[in-house]
Amino acid sequence: MKRFTLIILALVFVQFTFAQNYLINAPKKMTKGEAVKITPLNQVKDVTDYASAIWYEDCDGAMPAGFTLIDNSTAGNQDWIWTNVGPTGSFATDPIASTTAANGWLLYDSDLYCGADDDAYFVLPEIDLTAYDNVKLTFEQFYRDYYDQTAVEVSNDGATWVEFPVNEEILVNSSTTNPSLVEINISSVAGGMQHVFIRFHFTGACGYNWQVDDIALFELAENDIILDKIYAGFYYTNGGPYSATPVLQRMGVSFGADASNFGFADQTNVLLNVAITDGTSTIFDEVSAVLPTMVTETSDSFGIEAAFIPDEVVADYAAIFNITSDEVEETPDNNLDTLYFSITEYTYARWFYYNSTAMPSNYTGSADGDFVGYSFVVSQLDAVQALSFYVHPSTTEGTTVFAQLYTNDADPALLCESDEYTITLADIENGWVTLDFVDNTGEDLVVDPAVATDYIVGLSCYWGAGDIIFGADNSSFHPFNLTSYLLQADGWGYIERVPMFELHMAGWNNVNETAVASDMNIYPNPASDLTRVSFDLNRESKVTVNVFDFTGKLVFSDFLGNLPAGSRYTEINTTELSSGIYNVQLLTGEGVTTHKLVVSK
Repeated sequence: MKRFTLIILALVFVQFTFAQNYLINAPKKMTKGEAVKITPLNQVKDVTDYASAIWYEDCDGAMPAGFTLIDNSTAGNQDWIWTNVGPTGSFATDPIASTTAANGWLLYDSDLYCGADDDAYFVLPEIDLTAYDNVKLTFEQFYRDYYDQTAVEVSNDGATWVEFPVNEEILVNSSTTNPSLVEINISSVAGGMQHVFIRFHFTGACGYNWQVDDIALFELAENDIILDKIYAGFYYTNGGPYSATPVLQRMGVSFGADASNFGFADQTNVLLNVAITDGTSTIFDEVSAVLPTMVTETSDSFGIEAAFIPDEVVADYAAIFNITSDEVEETPDNNLDTLYFSITEYTYARWFYYNSTAMPSNYTGSADGDFVGYSFVVSQLDAVQALSFYVHPSTTEGTTVFAQLYTNDADPALLCESDEYTITLADIENGWVTLDFVDNTGEDLVVDPAVATDYIVGLSCYWGAGDIIFGADNSSFHPFNLTSYLLQADGWGYIERVPMFELHMAGWNNVNETAVASDMNIYPNPASDLTRVSFDLNRESKVTVNVFDFTGKLVFSDFLGNLPAGSRYTEINTTELSSGIYNVQLLTGEGVTTHKLVVSK
């Protein structure tokens, strides 16, 4: 895996304001980057109807007729290519899973070329948009970042180009979903123009790749407000979200969101609504201040003045964000988002989704002993007991870790740690490992808000010639610079992901909070085309089903959402899987179960 540079963090004291609300910022014109919307294709409920497109190209069988390739690299011969195989470099990703991938797609394979100055375009043939004043460009993509840039550039004369950056929020060594749907409002350049030119531009140096397919032009919707990003501030405005908080340490929560007007008409009386349910009823339902007018191609921020204060009970909550206006939405699905969080008996967690990895050895200057972790806040006297962490299947057997607890202040001090632990093959197969903190003095495990409210918990890692890799969450609603930490020899920094660590406080029982799911069954097994994974949930929980091949590569993932207690199932289509043995992982909010699946063709 390619390495990336640690982001240095200045540790500063934060003045806590309990459940402070978000402030509404002044409206701002969308930048060219904000005019680009990227959505996982499996979250687009209304499947794109390419038959209704103004212009469409599915890259069927070869480089499309009329496309022009431009290579400005020093080495040369580093062009975009047509492929039906996918990347072939040393760090090749999966091929794109686009709508028409079976007939091929376009690829810039930076990893294969590994040049010093990637700089390549493919240019669409000239398009006449005289009859269309409001136009969006869409395409399906799969992209992995490594300090490179991807952009779409548009011109109405073939000489002056306007750049629309794509994938700006994708973190180094992270990927888009496979595939994601990109939508770009190009009306400001191309609307009503007779001579429209569009080109896709990759620049970088020995990165991974950018894969593109199903390129289309559509008329822009008249009314289309998009909920771009949600915020949840636990305990204080920039405290970041927790997926789990002990009932003793429950916190007030404030909510906010960013939204943009992606339609061509101004929207009136725009507001954010946040409603919280506990599975049986709505217990919180508040709205932001009203924005009287949201002009087309502008974005704004919205905040809920009231804070949500959880009751002193163990419970699971769903916070539903909805941005609305007076106009009738043509695409209402992109107005909604949901954040699930729980009040537990004794457990803290910050990760919500298993969508990335945290790998201490992957940072410049890494060395055995580096620490990775996250912050947590206490409001009541308590004591730490244990730390659970999720081991990625590609972790090397025999590597070692220590769980550690630090103060989170200008000069973090080590308060306690676990005994050294060596990761076994069984750990790698099962996923979750739990380490108890050691109390040498009778006072080591105490966390006292009268002394300090903010702490850092995590793992000191020793990997030698191997690797230690943890599951992680890189969802954009995390303020990583305030929640995710990396300690190297030259000091503290932060990483742009939250490791899948769960901190258990005094009184925690390993059986109580991990036995969420039982009686997992896979049938048929062996399977040839379809198999059903059934399981019993002992209580309501977030559930994800993952499938890994024998190398540890994730080949299937399905987030099932927050499911109620009872008998549940999901189905896995195995037609695209090669014959062999796979690990099927049932991942709940507080535990994991793994069974073998045999695929036989």
